Amino acid sequence: MRIFAIVMLACALTACGASQAQIQTAIAQTQVAQPTATTIPTPTPVPLADLDLSTTLIASGDLPAGVEGAQIRDTAEDKFRNLPKAENEIFQQFSNSGRGMGGVTVWLYESSDDVAAGFKNLSKRIGGSARPIESLGETSAGVMPGIGSAMLLGVSINLLAGEVTFTRCHALVYIAMAPGSAGLEAIGAYAKNLDERLRPLVCR
Repeated sequence: MRIFAIVMLACALTACGASQAQIQTAIAQTQVAQPTATTIPTPTPVPLADLDLSTTLIASGDLPAGVEGAQIRDTAEDKFRNLPKAENEIFQQFSNSGRGMGGVTVWLYESSDDVAAGFKNLSKRIGGSARPIESLGETSAGVMPGIGSAMLLGVSINLLAGEVTFTRCHALVYIAMAPGSAGLEAIGAYAKNLDERLRPLVCR
């Protein structure tokens, strides 16, 4: 349509005896008047090291009845010190009536190799009975709570928590809930909710 208008303008000017210079000037002015494409700037992602995940870890309705979020700190528990060093990490404890009930830990890595190495480490920690959880993360493994026991003062006590680990882009996640607080299905449901909240933050 624009080319047609330019051609018609040139024809009109020619018919009126306009010079070649006048015709070229008119065509140039017509082209200048055409709208130009607007470039929309793309937001720069927040560096992984600067992401604040404290409000992402737990949302209303995430946790089983009686379990709630407790203390948050910006370092993982000491038992995870053999994992690759992360650009960012955060841990939040779970509690029930003031008693610790496990927690959730998230590590953020620039390197996909570090994510894979961390997942391999956590999967081995969970144990051979761990199995993938459908529709969770890119890789996942979970184990039912309450498998195994130990003797304490001559009494057999069930000690093993339900555990889930998964990866999502730059994130590695580990979740544990104490025996009696939730089954693997409930832990997996929480993990999937967290996975969805992490996705827009850590996939880039």
